[in-house]
Amino acid sequence: MTLSHAHRGRSLEDLINYANDQYRARGIADIEKQPVPARFIGGGRVIPVKSGVDYEGIFQGLRVVFEAKQTHLKSFPLRLVKDHQYQRLLAASVGGHRSFLLVEVLAGSKRAHVRLIPFQDLDYYWCRAKAGGRASISADELDELPQVTQGRGIVLDYLGALERMGSA
Repeated sequence: MTLSHAHRGRSLEDLINYANDQYRARGIADIEKQPVPARFIGGGRVIPVKSGVDYEGIFQGLRVVFEAKQTHLKSFPLRLVKDHQYQRLLAASVGGHRSFLLVEVLAGSKRAHVRLIPFQDLDYYWCRAKAGGRASISADELDELPQVTQGRGIVLDYLGALERMGSA
């Protein structure tokens, strides 16, 4: 998405949370940020525990599961997706649910924009990297993926991008 002047400085997560509030208010979807589990250890210290993915919910009667990432590079390094996150997205996809990544690209000559990476595409790039190939999604490959923009009165209409792909 090309960020408007009004939204510059807001984090991707803030925009997604706001979009989710808008989806909920319009009765389009009910998707929520998942809390990060924590383990309490001695001395009042808390450490985060590996969890699933950032967001889960319901859209058009089906479960939606996705992870949000940002990169300051023109490409998207796959190391930003942790193995347990990939496994959670894989399980959702195998179960017939919608799973994907939302990636905000903050580098390059273009203004910040957000791409939706369906799990099927992520799986291709993931397996390519595991087989010794490129360990990132190139800028050209990212440009082939759906761009998420403002639409339907939603600040970051990622579900609209999902629908336009025919995955919804």
